[in-house]
Amino acid sequence: MKSSRFSLALAATALLSAQPWHGLQAQSPYFGAPTTWWPEPNSGLMWAGKLHPDLESMPANLSDGLSQQDAASYCAALTLADFAGWRLPTLDEAKAATEPGLEAVRYFRDRWETEQIRALYFKGRTVQGLPQECRYEFWTSTRDESGSYWAVTLDCQEPFTKQFANTRIPALCVRPMDPEMAALARNANVDVPIATMQDLQAYVALGKARVSFAAGQYSDSLQQALTALQLKPDFIPAIIGVGLSRCELGQWDQAANILQAARSKLDWNNSEIKAALKWAKDGQKAAAKGKQPKGKMPAWN
Repeated sequence: MKSSRFSLALAATALLSAQPWHGLQAQSPYFGAPTTWWPEPNSGLMWAGKLHPDLESMPANLSDGLSQQDAASYCAALTLADFAGWRLPTLDEAKAATEPGLEAVRYFRDRWETEQIRALYFKGRTVQGLPQECRYEFWTSTRDESGSYWAVTLDCQEPFTKQFANTRIPALCVRPMDPEMAALARNANVDVPIATMQDLQAYVALGKARVSFAAGQYSDSLQQALTALQLKPDFIPAIIGVGLSRCELGQWDQAANILQAARSKLDWNNSEIKAALKWAKDGQKAAAKGKQPKGKMPAWN
């Protein structure tokens, strides 16, 4: 969780306690609308990539949110990536999209220790605005016989809890994907929130590139990785795929050039880029002597 760097905590507290969600949207930096989403192909749903409000950047003493009714109203009014028709998830949808973790690390009695708990995570996804603390939850639309609503808590021993409707916790909105998008999502392995349909298509091309690479079809993997880059410039997994495909085709100079540029411009400390670049440079040296590089080519994860 990011440390607090905000000096207007008291003023924001007053805002949170005095105004409904629609008034806060324009006045608080923590209530900005999400700009990304991720597709969940098994359920046919797309999920907003960020809680509302964004508790990751909110100071801990301002842990607040929306009533269940306001959360439902917020989702209904949301337009994200030109898509309308958002809503709160049902309890069953939230359960289908999450999975239990095996352990968590906590600070206890002046030392860090690993504790086995019933943690909960989104399946392979990174949802922004979710600090690693149990008090943060999000609403579902599922109501029980007493009038309370079910809520989801990630990284906590009690991942599904009942809350009174006027409890203030965040919203995480969902909407159904149309058939074309659902078909793309089934062919993509999206593990982070994305911003556009073009991003989704880039992941589809990346998936095809990986399949071809694993089959030893390096010309095809190169073309598919290049297609992914055309759709999503600065797409690091695709750049690595281009580099390693060129290495396997003996195009060592071209591989080293694209990987060096990616490391310099995008992520100097990326371990996968570094490993691929080293392999390309080793290949350059070996090729100059009419040989193949020693060792094993790094994995394309």
